[in-house]
Amino acid sequence: YNKLKSGAGFVWLQRQLTPKQQADIMQLGIPGFGFRTEKRRFYPAGETSSYIVGLTNIDNQGISGMEKYIDEQGLSDLQASGLAVAKDLKPVQLSIDLRVQHILRDEVATGMEKYHAIAAGAVVLNVKTGEVLAMASVPDFDPNNPYNAQDKDRLNRMSAGLYEMGSTFKSFTTAMALDSGKITLQSRFDASRPIRIGHQTIHDFHGKGRVLSVPEVFIYSSNIGSAKEAEAVGIDGHREFLHRLGILEKMQTELPEVARPTEPKVWKQVNSITIAFGHGVST
Repeated sequence: YNKLKSGAGFVWLQRQLTPKQQADIMQLGIPGFGFRTEKRRFYPAGETSSYIVGLTNIDNQGISGMEKYIDEQGLSDLQASGLAVAKDLKPVQLSIDLRVQHILRDEVATGMEKYHAIAAGAVVLNVKTGEVLAMASVPDFDPNNPYNAQDKDRLNRMSAGLYEMGSTFKSFTTAMALDSGKITLQSRFDASRPIRIGHQTIHDFHGKGRVLSVPEVFIYSSNIGSAKEAEAVGIDGHREFLHRLGILEKMQTELPEVARPTEPKVWKQVNSITIAFGHGVST
């Protein structure tokens, strides 16, 4: 009613009607009602790649995923200006292999249900090029009926999530120490006793209780040895190396939904030590 009394020459009352709804309204015979044919996206793969392909709003403007990225590159503006006619455009080709994507999505969904997890995700990369062959995150949504796409738990955790890497981060610590030239593969670190820093105690989960060589620090995933590698490099060198690798930089990808890594505002000794074994930065 408020729309009808606005005095405007044209107002939308409802969009995306079904044929039956249109027929029922026409049978009412109310003068002044008209219908406009509009285009609407249809996503054949449904939920399989919903976070990658993304969504458009009711006006077919990209609001997430590759839909948003392409529009942000100016395609929608060109089309509005008549400079990008549909018949002259070529389909957008992604690196995604839909066969792999379908399998991956099914596997993470099955794993999430099996272990009663809050969420699950995985990525398959081409190790030679870095191209993403598949990326899945669940729970997801059906872009053809995205009623739940804005729910809080709908998040592409593979690009927009942040995580502490834990012990896998020790590979960067050892690489940093060797890259600095301050240690060699023959260097040795005393991991026989825990390290105390203020009120914190750093110990090994499965400690060997002895001096470890650099390869052993890595092989046995020693927190103490990794901490001492970071101490050998120093705080400034530690931070500079991680930035140089890009670990603390925002991932460069076409997807708009990418989180920015977090790190301490001020790096102190305790920060450098805990970061050495994967806690204190989130990527």
